[in-house]
Amino acid sequence: MGQGKLRLNPTGPIHQSNAVSCLQAVATSNFHYVNLNHRKSHQVDVQLLTVLTTANMTSPGYEIQDKLIKKLNDLMKFSAEIIEDGRIEFGVEMRTSFCLFVVDSIENFNRKLEILGGLSSHNPNALFLVYYSSCKKFCKRKASAMLEKLWGMYITNAAVLIPKTAEHLILYSMEFSFKPSHHCLDASAVVVLDHCVDGTFRTKRKYYEGKLEKNFGNCTMDVVANAIIPFVISEDEGFEISLIKQIGGSLNIDFNVTLTGEDTWGVKDEEGYWSNGLGRVYNDSCLGVGNFYFVADYAKDFDFTSSHFVSNLVWIVPIAQYVPKWRVLTVIFSWRLWVVCFGFVVLCALAFKMGALSKSECSFYKKFGNDFLVAFQVVITSVTNRQPNSDWIRIVFVSLSIFGIIISSVYTSSLINYLTRPQRELQVNSIEDVIIKDYEIGGLPIYEDIFNVTEDENSMRIYEMYQVNDSLSGWLTKVADDRDTCTIGTDFVIKYMIAQKDPILTDNHQKPKVHIIEKKIFSYSVVIVASKGFPFLNRINRVVSSMTTFGLVDEMARKYLHTLKKVEAVNADGSFVQELSLHHLQGAFTILVLGCILGVGGFLAEVAVWFAKTKLTQKKRKIQVSKA
Repeated sequence: MGQGKLRLNPTGPIHQSNAVSCLQAVATSNFHYVNLNHRKSHQVDVQLLTVLTTANMTSPGYEIQDKLIKKLNDLMKFSAEIIEDGRIEFGVEMRTSFCLFVVDSIENFNRKLEILGGLSSHNPNALFLVYYSSCKKFCKRKASAMLEKLWGMYITNAAVLIPKTAEHLILYSMEFSFKPSHHCLDASAVVVLDHCVDGTFRTKRKYYEGKLEKNFGNCTMDVVANAIIPFVISEDEGFEISLIKQIGGSLNIDFNVTLTGEDTWGVKDEEGYWSNGLGRVYNDSCLGVGNFYFVADYAKDFDFTSSHFVSNLVWIVPIAQYVPKWRVLTVIFSWRLWVVCFGFVVLCALAFKMGALSKSECSFYKKFGNDFLVAFQVVITSVTNRQPNSDWIRIVFVSLSIFGIIISSVYTSSLINYLTRPQRELQVNSIEDVIIKDYEIGGLPIYEDIFNVTEDENSMRIYEMYQVNDSLSGWLTKVADDRDTCTIGTDFVIKYMIAQKDPILTDNHQKPKVHIIEKKIFSYSVVIVASKGFPFLNRINRVVSSMTTFGLVDEMARKYLHTLKKVEAVNADGSFVQELSLHHLQGAFTILVLGCILGVGGFLAEVAVWFAKTKLTQKKRKIQVSKA
């Protein structure tokens, strides 16, 4: 190569001057143009420029990088991060907006990429500019190799400047050419963006503007989906499936949806490999949907869209069991109230006994057994054998009658209500109740650290008790069937499963087997996940943001949110009325049968006593006759 006016001398002053001028032109015209949010504005926030340099003063690119840094420092207002030969101990925490490095060989370029990946400031969405200072032949091929390396790290906003001669430099970049039935990530090629001659570009265009076409040409992109209803019901149905289809329609992308067969996203093992759906997202450059929400552990390896739905994380406990029909008496009145009523009857019987001391009172009330019988008859609003004569007993009689009418009315109305409407035992309705009852607490691994960030006593206790299992359906089955287990889940998911009569969470009568504690743990944002630096995520995110802003996502969710109203009807056990039957009156008939048994027993006892007395009398008479 190098048949220009001057042969390329990497360390020559003309080459160095032209290289600095060309690099300065690209940086000053483009680095000010686009910021991380892709807003077209020259008024940008304070941003970070990362420059990877070499300390080798004999390197052909040393003088170029040194002069360029000085010029950019004078012309542009940046926070600068200078990384020299891999010394990253002074790296900053903020994410870089622009990245620049000068290299002398492909090996030098690869080394700098390794350093770049270890920087805390590394941002694949930044604007990258690479200068290859000493290319002698096959320059386009080397530019292609470097751009493909950058592409492999999902760095698509990149340009490579290579000198053809000391006066003529060429700027290369990736161009996308999307085609139907081709994978979107395979639709790139290296092209010449511009020529820089004597330090001046021919077109002076914005090289990083519009790198991606607005229309993806119906290329194919893979989506991995966790079948977590109603977010993902099948490959063709679900709230987030509808969202993906709408995004595909807007960008003209053919999304190929594949279900993972798992109900959890997976975790990172000790060797650094992700399992389940996250493994596919990380390794195969897929998008991920299915009730995914951001956790700090994901930030290093994954990127996310903005939120398109907000859901609640809640405690799920077994629903209280139905009260047996024979126990309705104790359900209506507690045993303490029964004791109070009985005590009041005894007290009134004693009042009758005291009033019977009056001479005007009939002899019937002078026996305590009769007094107790009358008091009981008045309470149950039954007819008494004798009316009282004295004023004192009349007052007590009337008072007890009023009490009996009230208590009978209350009990009767309550009895009808409890017998015609299924009643449940006391429901566990707080995490404090769960801890007191010593329930088994557990759930997915992702939720465990929620309780390890506070010194709250309950949180510390939960963290100690928390058991980990990767299967959400397994935990829901344990809660529904074991009756002594508590787990964590998404209210939208649980309510939808109940509304759809899911066999895991509903019984044979299609009634719920689990209860959602009203106090939520926290709310979280549902997002679409992609591997770190996924090149098309910004375009997808813009569509998601627009759909969210104009209410299209809410409209998609409404179809599934509407079904949750069924849960209210399912849970409203007392919303229906049935006719009383023998089944409903088991408790009442039990008392009746017990009364009959006691009555017959008493009658038999009296007969036995009478028979014994008769026998004894007959013996005495025989003895008397024999003596006579």
